[in-house]
Amino acid sequence: MDGYLLRCSKNLDIYIEGTIYNVKVMAIRFNEGDVKVNTK
Repeated sequence: MDGYLLRCSKNLDIYIEGTIYNVKVMAIRFNEGDVKVNTK
């Protein structure tokens, strides 16, 4: 049980890090104007 929880928490940490990384990349691309935003 402890091993299962440990594995889940580790995967969650990796998932959170990946999400933060994706948000940073999106923000950088948005600032560079690569992302086109429709304002209709």
